[in-house]
Amino acid sequence: HGPVSSMPATFALATPGDSCLFLTDAGAGDGPRLWISDGSDAGTHRVTATGPTFSGDARFKRAGDVLYCVDASGFLWRSDGTDNGTWRVETAASPIAPTPGDWDDYNGSLYFQAVDPLYGPELFRTDGTAEGTRMVADVWPGPQGSSPQSLQTSGGYLYFVAYSPDTTELWRTDGTAAGTIPVKNFGEGYTFCLPSGLIDVGGTLVFNVPTWEEGVWRTTGPAESTYKLA
Repeated sequence: HGPVSSMPATFALATPGDSCLFLTDAGAGDGPRLWISDGSDAGTHRVTATGPTFSGDARFKRAGDVLYCVDASGFLWRSDGTDNGTWRVETAASPIAPTPGDWDDYNGSLYFQAVDPLYGPELFRTDGTAEGTRMVADVWPGPQGSSPQSLQTSGGYLYFVAYSPDTTELWRTDGTAAGTIPVKNFGEGYTFCLPSGLIDVGGTLVFNVPTWEEGVWRTTGPAESTYKLA
């Protein structure tokens, strides 16, 4: 109310879907915080009494029945729209600081790129609990990491693009270290060729390759299913 706008932004349906979560500073001037609303004055309030502040361009990502968002300090939070169901996601060792945007829902868990001090930027997953938060696989062993990006679920796998010592590859995972394997190498020597525009089309992954093997490609996971369309 009043002449000062709270500038609400970044809306997402809560669980259950009869309310929405959004970010606003509500005119308080202390930065956007997490609010929930069922569309009524009485049902519109902050989710937590304290809680984190968020940047103005923060975005939600749903995985399973939980919404995730990265706070202004770069740490990952989860919320089901309640005070008791909202907390910072941590491993047993430290908070998690993912790369916003490089994330996707796979089998009800959030998969994302995060930096580990020993392994560098690698693929992580979380169900919102400390015990359910871990690195999926060490794709490029050592502290430099593989910088997984362009995550996309398709046909029972989670696909991503990652660097390895002398190439760039399209990878797939079933959520286990053993089930995280390369699909195809799209680089020659030390020339990196990043597949992009990954999208699921009826259980088939379709994507663009910009150089060397330029064109539109498809795959359902196995090597024999991976080929150029045009």
